[in-house]
Amino acid sequence: MRLIVADVRSTSTDGIAAGHYFTVAQNYLDLFGAEMDVRIAGGPVYGDRFGDKLIRLPHDYIVGSSAVRNKCAVFQNVRALLREAQDDVIVLQCSAVATAYLGLALFKKKETRVYAIQYSTDGVNSLLKRGLYALCRRKISGVICPNAAIGAAYGRPMCVVSDYISTGTMHTVAVTSLLPAYNAKADESSLADGSKCTPTSYTLGDASGMASEDTGVATYVGRDLYIGKNTNGKANISNENDVDGSYAVEAEGLTVVNGKLVMKPLKDSWKAPNSSGIYSSAGFRWGTVGFGSQFRPSDRKTVLAVGGANSGINSLSSGNVQGNVGAYGKGGFVGQSYTAWDSKNSYKPVASSAQGYQYKASIAGSETKWSNNTSRSSIVAAQGDWQKNNDVTFNAADPLKDVNGTDYTNYTEANLKTKLSAPLSKLEDTGTVNASGEASEGTATRYKYNYDKTTDPVSFQFTYNGGSTTVDGQSVKNNEKLITFTGDGKSATQVFSLTSEQLSSAGYRGVDFKFVNIPKDASIVINVSGDNIDFHTGWRFWWDKTDIGGGFSKAETDEVRKLYSSVAQKIMWNFKDAKNVTIRGGVANESNSEIDGNYQSKNTTDDPAAAMLGSILVPNGSFESHVSTNGRVYVGQDFMMYNPTAIAYENDKAGWEGKTASVLNMDQERHNLPWNGQMTAKCPAIQWNKANSAGEALKGTTWNVYGTLEAAKAETSSLGTITDGEFTDGNDADGTIKFEGVAKSAKYFVKEFATNSTEYTKVNPYIYQINTGDDEDTHTNIVHVYDADGNEVSGSNADKKLTDSRAIINEKEGATLEWSKVDASDHPTKVLSGSEWQLQKNNGSNEAYQITDSTKAVDKVTIQYNGNVVPTEGISLTYNVAVDLTAIVTGTDGGTDGVPQAVKWSSSDPAVASVNDGTVLGLKNGAATITACSVADSAKCATATITVTGAPADTKNTTTFYFKADGYASGNTKLRYRLLPAEGNEGWSTEGTDPVLSNVTNCSGWLSVTIDNPGLKAVEFLFYQGDSWYHSDSASSSSNFTLSAGQSAVAVQDYKAVNGAPSGCSTGGGSGSGGSTTTGTVTISGSTEVGLNKSIKLKATTDPANDTITSWSSGDASVATVTSDGKNATVVGRKAGRSTITVVTSSNAMASVTITVRDDSTINVYFQKSTVNWKEYYLHYQPKTGTNWPAVKMTDAGDCSGYVVASIPKANVAANHGYYFRNGNSPNSDGWYNSNGQNAEGDPFKFWSGTYTDMYVNTNSDKQPTKPKSCQFASSAAKVRARVSTAVLKSSKTDVIAVNDAEGSGTSAAPIVYSCGDAKGKCDMDTRAGYFKVVDLEDGTYTLTETVAPNGYSIAGPYTVTITTTNGVTSVSITNGNSGLINDNKIPNIRNTGTISWNKISSDSTNTKKLGGSEWKLTKTANFDWDTDGKAVYTDIVNDHQSPITITDCELGAGNACSASEVQPIYDVDPVEGQFKLKGLEWGTYTLVESKAPDGYDVDSTVRKFTFGPASGSDGTGQWNSNGVASAAGDATGNFTTSPANYDSSVFNFSVGDIKNQPGVVLPATGGTGNSWIYATRACPDSVVGFFFIQFLEQHVFYRNACIFACEFA
Repeated sequence: MRLIVADVRSTSTDGIAAGHYFTVAQNYLDLFGAEMDVRIAGGPVYGDRFGDKLIRLPHDYIVGSSAVRNKCAVFQNVRALLREAQDDVIVLQCSAVATAYLGLALFKKKETRVYAIQYSTDGVNSLLKRGLYALCRRKISGVICPNAAIGAAYGRPMCVVSDYISTGTMHTVAVTSLLPAYNAKADESSLADGSKCTPTSYTLGDASGMASEDTGVATYVGRDLYIGKNTNGKANISNENDVDGSYAVEAEGLTVVNGKLVMKPLKDSWKAPNSSGIYSSAGFRWGTVGFGSQFRPSDRKTVLAVGGANSGINSLSSGNVQGNVGAYGKGGFVGQSYTAWDSKNSYKPVASSAQGYQYKASIAGSETKWSNNTSRSSIVAAQGDWQKNNDVTFNAADPLKDVNGTDYTNYTEANLKTKLSAPLSKLEDTGTVNASGEASEGTATRYKYNYDKTTDPVSFQFTYNGGSTTVDGQSVKNNEKLITFTGDGKSATQVFSLTSEQLSSAGYRGVDFKFVNIPKDASIVINVSGDNIDFHTGWRFWWDKTDIGGGFSKAETDEVRKLYSSVAQKIMWNFKDAKNVTIRGGVANESNSEIDGNYQSKNTTDDPAAAMLGSILVPNGSFESHVSTNGRVYVGQDFMMYNPTAIAYENDKAGWEGKTASVLNMDQERHNLPWNGQMTAKCPAIQWNKANSAGEALKGTTWNVYGTLEAAKAETSSLGTITDGEFTDGNDADGTIKFEGVAKSAKYFVKEFATNSTEYTKVNPYIYQINTGDDEDTHTNIVHVYDADGNEVSGSNADKKLTDSRAIINEKEGATLEWSKVDASDHPTKVLSGSEWQLQKNNGSNEAYQITDSTKAVDKVTIQYNGNVVPTEGISLTYNVAVDLTAIVTGTDGGTDGVPQAVKWSSSDPAVASVNDGTVLGLKNGAATITACSVADSAKCATATITVTGAPADTKNTTTFYFKADGYASGNTKLRYRLLPAEGNEGWSTEGTDPVLSNVTNCSGWLSVTIDNPGLKAVEFLFYQGDSWYHSDSASSSSNFTLSAGQSAVAVQDYKAVNGAPSGCSTGGGSGSGGSTTTGTVTISGSTEVGLNKSIKLKATTDPANDTITSWSSGDASVATVTSDGKNATVVGRKAGRSTITVVTSSNAMASVTITVRDDSTINVYFQKSTVNWKEYYLHYQPKTGTNWPAVKMTDAGDCSGYVVASIPKANVAANHGYYFRNGNSPNSDGWYNSNGQNAEGDPFKFWSGTYTDMYVNTNSDKQPTKPKSCQFASSAAKVRARVSTAVLKSSKTDVIAVNDAEGSGTSAAPIVYSCGDAKGKCDMDTRAGYFKVVDLEDGTYTLTETVAPNGYSIAGPYTVTITTTNGVTSVSITNGNSGLINDNKIPNIRNTGTISWNKISSDSTNTKKLGGSEWKLTKTANFDWDTDGKAVYTDIVNDHQSPITITDCELGAGNACSASEVQPIYDVDPVEGQFKLKGLEWGTYTLVESKAPDGYDVDSTVRKFTFGPASGSDGTGQWNSNGVASAAGDATGNFTTSPANYDSSVFNFSVGDIKNQPGVVLPATGGTGNSWIYATRACPDSVVGFFFIQFLEQHVFYRNACIFACEFA
């Protein structure tokens, strides 16, 4: 599809354009020229503006001309435009002319979309205009107008643009409103999957050789064809005086004329009688020639088609008839000629004398007549047919639409320019041109084509010397200029460049040509530059040392005649940008030098017999030919066969036919010879740029290119790997990557493999799509961007990780967030370990990171290959085959548990071996050191040496020598060389350093060796084997070979050196395949995931299909092994991880696929049945992805008595996703158990992070990621809380097997939390306990939430983290909920406080009532602190500094709140009489003693001691003080005990239970005689209670049985 911006009016005032049409057109070109094919359509006033982008319309709207003329001009312009357009979009710059409406109504095709710019309502301001507009209104897709009122008048979809000339406004219009979006999606349905393209040789001509039938076009004329010339440029032609005539006589093969045909033949050839027997010339012959190749269409085919379109002639009449063919003086015929005429039958031709085929003509327009004889048709079928018959069709509808099966309606653009001239113009020169030579002096003789010494003795001898002669009124050398074309001796297409100045014959009689060092089967392209080409041909033409210039005559030898024909078929003259090409005839002015026996004077300076050899292509201009041409002739505008002047000599004797323009009586003919030249088609390329976010170019990145999105997602079957700046890169600029050798009209997906940078370390994760077109261009437009999962990324360039200029962004590693946990209780130096966190970005993201405190220091890094430590000698790596290395990070105990596994990989030479996340790819022969350094401790590293072999030659920095000679064998033949320039005899290699040649794969018989040659310097060299030396030129020579600079290969055979690799061999270096010498392709299909100890099948598909498989290999055999049977392979998962599987074919084609081995086993979830008594148990859980929670029925656990169990796939479990238990499979069943207990409101349980296969839930406070204890026989006690394991802290290399390695449902309200081992997870990279370091965070704000506090502390936060980068400087801050800055990023935790509770009861077991009224004394006797080593210490408080607190029983009753006094924060908070609970007890040691007993009870004076806080000497992660009550004998309450225990939150909840009081008496105070009364506590009615008192002895003897209770009931 093209976008055609058309000015059908093309207003011209005295040849000057009016209006702003040029500006608008240029805006469209500037805005959309890079993305689509924009063409500008305009009349003659557009001149040469817009170059090859211009579609020439036939007429201008000329100010001052008649209205009728101008309206017709617009109408014809619309007609021409719509004929030109196919499936295109047309923007009419001005369509207010009513005749434009009529043209749209009549000629618009359905597939063409038209949008009209309307500046006013003039187009519909009259009844006539509105009527005409109504005819075409629905054919206009939309209107672009300056205001809505104007748009409404036209009744079509509109876009209002106040200033349409404004570039910015026009961009908005074109992209966002009426114009159809031109993007990849519009055309992608027709695009193929991407594939490699091997540059191939193909025939550009429309026939490949001298076949019996020519199915192509011999002569194509884009505008008008003249047998003669319109010397005055008349727009209206009606009689013989309007044009000049020509002695041209014939045109062989098919002639197609897009415009009009004007004939004024002067030659009296092909005479035929009228009915009276009077003979006259039948005129110009089309289709068949007397002397020619006889390569033409078959019988009954068309040989002349005249379209009548795009003509430069406004009006043409001939014989008083308006039409498209003029016959001035004579006409023409297309079919047979005759040798006999029947005088008895009105001189009709004798059928048996017919010669040649019966041919046809198809002509648009009326049947015109001879200007001087209106009874004769301008074109007839055969010689002597003076009126047309059915073989000649006038008034043909679309006569160019189907000419012998080919559509020539758009041949100029579709073929001449696009498929011929433009590709030829882009070819790089293969040879040199010397245009300053002079042909040899002496004589040369040329003979008529059918020369016979007796019957047809016409010839001419030319004499060349140092004198002078006159040509075109100028004195010139009496010799011919010689242009010599020297080929490279090897290329299938020999390409040369020539300028108009070099081709000029100025100063000479004419131009001769010489071709040397051209391979036998090569074709030749001569790209001629210059607007105006004008020269005389010479009479001589050398092919090497042979003059073949007279090869048209049977008087020459068979060798010369054959060369003449074959050379003519080799050459294509591409006058690529010429507006006018004039080739004048040869000079024959040797008066009286004839040798034909006539000895009469004849001379000319414009002889058509000095023929031009080769096809002629003038795509952008006109061609005036004064000579016979041998080949195809393709002209974009006018073609004139012009020989107006006859020589003075005239003869009717043998060999002569009256007047002639040639001294050989060989007037101008079009000889049809095909151009059978082979052109090496360049494949298109794709190119992209790499930059940082500021747009600065980044060099050195490595990429993979894929043919499908699925392949890119799976990282399988790449089309090639390319490294910026290396020989695989077709663009040497830093940061620009050009991948060559891709197919046309296809989709390609590029994905970064490695950044190869220490500063910009983040590999861009996105996939970028670039499409190619049906051309050989370099395509740069990124049409789609996808994330790693293949989801299209929308939004801004920044969202797509693109700069404003669409360069792909590499980012530096993100910011580092560091913080520590400290004790808030006046101890900021105490760092607390063991906390866990969640970090979530505040951009609407539902993803968060779980951060767990890492506490084990890194001791060592080890690199493993195939499960073993890399050997000291390193790894040998085959080119383009990947191996997978694994880094193991261990702690001081030699284990990995709890040690962060993340490492950074780097290569000492990424051009040799690039590494990404442990996958190493060999890119170039050589050695590189691969290093893995711990992210947690960058000083701890390991290295592996990689040696790459088997890569193709680096054609930018190496030279390959090919050698073939008898007796020289592989392994014994050496190369002696030196790089030039060099002084004297210096710089030579030596016997000890001379490289050894070896056999070349797929290059039979040749030996080769490649040397380093940075910059491709010139090389002097020779070969030897033992004492036998092989020199240049001959066996006896002592000359050395010399290779010129800039050569990457040379082939030596038969003592000659030819630049380049031998035919069929390749030095590689084609960047499309990473320099591969592959001759085929291979792809891998099959699953890319396999379970542990399970297998999958892979299949290799080759092209060609008979290509065989040479190897399958695994990049890490400890992860996955591969066995094969030809093209089918079986992969077995051996260990969780990733491995690259590679297949190689016999044609050196390779493909790789990354296989992920997953631990697809199950997790067993156990639940203790006694927790809730249900009939059935179901596990409901949140899956890794999706929103529907599966329900799995639980069954008895067998060996785990008292438990039910459900098994769920490990792959479906995600850390921090929820689960709970129900008594049915419905989420609405009436019984459930969650983290808050039975049938309680609140959150579900959460799955742990890390790797585990079993987990149990006893109660909401008793659960572990392990089997229940009742079914553990040999395992150690379960940890209270899951700690960081190897799986959690694994590197991203093995993250694919972590529990949570894939996204959860994006619709879930809760965030998807990635733990350390997950693909998207973050790890704590500071192994100091209590210190946190999270790396590679993007700028933005985050919420940092503590999910697990350190032992003994309360959860803090949440906190806000802000990361900003300004001018390359990144700042990170942490603020609390009050926006207060956290100083030094030390986040404080508040210590948990202790709670002690007890009940006061009677020791009498029959009395169950709690006893109120007691009072207590609580005294803190030791303070807690952390010592300088962070260990717990308790310091006694001296007695006089102790502050006892009186605790009084709160007796407000249940449901009421107790309150503290202003001076006493510790108080009984339990409102129930006889129940005590004290909260908020700081860490330390306390004593508790009863100070007042309940009435009627003895005071328990026991001093009870307890402690809250870490055990002495502990750092908080170890044991804590746990309080209890010792057992006591009888009915007494035991003392308190304190002992160390593993941490659990219960250590802060000291539940004493019951403290008993003995019933007793109140003794008199010392020294007194008062009584102590016994109180009856058993309830009796007062009226019936009698109290008996026994007085204590004065000695205060206590009678324990002194109390007598009596109750008498009335």
